[in-house]
Amino acid sequence: MLLKYCICLFCCLLLAFIAPLRAQEVAPSCCGHQFTVTGDVHHAKTGAGSSVPDSSNRGIFVEEIYGNTLTATIPGLGAGTYTIEIDLMEATHKKEGERVMEITAGDKVLAKDLDIFKAAGGFAKPYKLIVHVEHLGDAIRGPLALTFTAKKDNAKFNAIFVKDAQGQPMGCVVAKELADADDPTALLIPDIKEPAIYRDPTQPMDKRVDDLIRRILTTTITVE
Repeated sequence: MLLKYCICLFCCLLLAFIAPLRAQEVAPSCCGHQFTVTGDVHHAKTGAGSSVPDSSNRGIFVEEIYGNTLTATIPGLGAGTYTIEIDLMEATHKKEGERVMEITAGDKVLAKDLDIFKAAGGFAKPYKLIVHVEHLGDAIRGPLALTFTAKKDNAKFNAIFVKDAQGQPMGCVVAKELADADDPTALLIPDIKEPAIYRDPTQPMDKRVDDLIRRILTTTITVE
């Protein structure tokens, strides 16, 4: 009875905390878990003069997401080391120093004073930032979240891909595929097919908590 009370209390507190953080935009993921992007979210087409070959055939560089602060969150990842690949392209400025931003994951700085033009070697040239992060699990410090913060002009990205330690895709988001979460026709709630285990007393407590949090986050953050 005490355990049931504690779990219910935890759910109420978690819902009260994350309810105001309604997602602004979400995208279907063909490579695993779904991303949610919140913050000062704006879309921009890169323009014909900024087109580049796209080997993925997903049109990564035809559109970008930009804003003063953007946070891309991917709930449901287990504890472990993940490779983060962020695709970027400077499609506005034609010299160094015109756009500077920082990318963080929690308290870890993934890119400090990043100038895409400088890193890519010029205008309309693709740049892939590859970093490794250690995720403790959603139950410890919440879902894995990448924050893009502008220092000069706007922060931006074209796509994000997450892979596990074996190189298997775990989730991705492409700017052109993001849609307003308030649009009922844009997306469906992700279908969690695995049976719920958070009520099963025979399961380890950490797995029960992870399962519960994943279901709460999927339901509360993805739709209003």
